[in-house]
Amino acid sequence: MILIARFFRFLFRFQFFKKRYFGIYNRIIRPLGLFKNTELTTVYDKTLKIKLRLRDWIQQQIYFFGFYDERGILFIKSHLKSGDTFIDIGGNIGAYTLIAAKIVAKKGSVIAFEPVSRVRNRLMENVQLNNFQQVLIEPLAVFDSNTELELHISNEENFGMSSIHAHDENSGITEKVKAIRLDDYLLNNEIRQVDLIKIDIEGAELFALKGMKTTLEQFKPIVLIEISPDVLDGTQFKSEEIYAFFEAINYTPFCVREDGSIYEFSTNNVLAYTNFVFIALE
Repeated sequence: MILIARFFRFLFRFQFFKKRYFGIYNRIIRPLGLFKNTELTTVYDKTLKIKLRLRDWIQQQIYFFGFYDERGILFIKSHLKSGDTFIDIGGNIGAYTLIAAKIVAKKGSVIAFEPVSRVRNRLMENVQLNNFQQVLIEPLAVFDSNTELELHISNEENFGMSSIHAHDENSGITEKVKAIRLDDYLLNNEIRQVDLIKIDIEGAELFALKGMKTTLEQFKPIVLIEISPDVLDGTQFKSEEIYAFFEAINYTPFCVREDGSIYEFSTNNVLAYTNFVFIALE
């Protein structure tokens, strides 16, 4: 099956086939279960190692295309530097964590929050593969209170979709996890620098933001966040509430271009875009 995976990776180098990936995935790859048990270790971002399970949507795209969410990756590459502190809320298998760790180097630090045990195990493997001592992995959800949550665990085809809300990719399994306010976590651990925060937690973004308000006001980190109307449809929140939260603390919204550069936009004209950057006004 690895030979078939290599064939598809070669095929997707051509723009004609790359543009048709989603159709190929839905009509061939997923229905036939081509990579149901396929795992491999490959090169990531030229110098990193990453272990992938190709049945998963995100991991499959990393293998075929080099990255998942390339715009976001290019953005952090242009805004993180050696010595910075990066917080990855929703670390998944490490797509952002690994690249951030390489950039901040030994002088910096990466804190990755990943509460789902099976996902966190793969994240730990990938961090260990690269011998990153500057990465701290926390088995915690980030929320607006210090509590316990029940997560709806996603299925094998979409490893990173676990959520506090029921969802279409639900496996039927739940997992109880500890949750913390980021404000309290940083205070208790005497962390005095935060430069960039990435948030992708499947509809719980506003809860997390409310628990880090002091952090944002004190350190003014850049925030890269997924705001998906489709995901939020299954919650009690609307995108507008997230925009309003940032506006109230003097953060400006930006979209990310394909090359990782950003441009300011109006929250009244968002369309289907999902990844946003918020930067504090001076």
